[in-house]
Order: sequence, then structure tokens, then C-alpha cells
Amino acid sequence: MKTSCAILLSSGLTGSSAHDALKTFRQLYSGKVRGIERALEYNWALGPWASACETLLYPPGELPIIYPARMEPVGWVYFAGAYADNYNSGQDTAIRSAWRVAEVIDGAC
Repeated sequence: MKTSCAILLSSGLTGSSAHDALKTFRQLYSGKVRGIERALEYNWALGPWASACETLLYPPGELPIIYPARMEPVGWVYFAGAYADNYNSGQDTAIRSAWRVAEVIDGAC
């Protein structure tokens, strides 16, 4: 997908800082990361909703009621992940939602 803007996501060891991540990207991809504006870190395992990452079973008729709200952005924040799609199948669902969000962001650039 051609675009002039992007989000670069990565994972790291618990306790890694945003500074460490940016330093590592610059070491491994020197000359290719000049446009990184900022680095953020967040430990998702400590988040308030971590225990509810992915519900595997929904009662009949419940998924069509709740999934539209999970897919809607809040301002400029878009949600992608296994929880943010109308298909309930783990990694496939996360990828589908990531593509959906990437296409919306790309269209806004």
C-alpha cells in the first residue's frame, strides 16, 4: 500500500523504554528510519482490559450487537486487534482489523 505516512509497531522485553526502542531501530535500520517522529511504549499486560483481550464465545445474537462499537474510531484513535472485528477467530481477526485501519489511515493522508 503506497502512503506517505505509517505507523511502525514492535514488541520488546518488559521494562524496555521508548528510548531503547528508538535507539535499537536506528542501530538496526540506520539510514532507513529518519522519519520516525516519536516512540512510545506501553505494557499491554498491565492494562485494565488485558484480561479481556479476546472473548472466544459470545451468546447467540450478541456479536452483531457489540462489534460495530469496537470498530469505530474515537477521534483520531483507531482500534485494531482480535477484539476489533466482526469475525471471531484470533490472529486472522487481528490481521483483518489491522488492514481495515491501515486503509482508513492511508485514505486520510
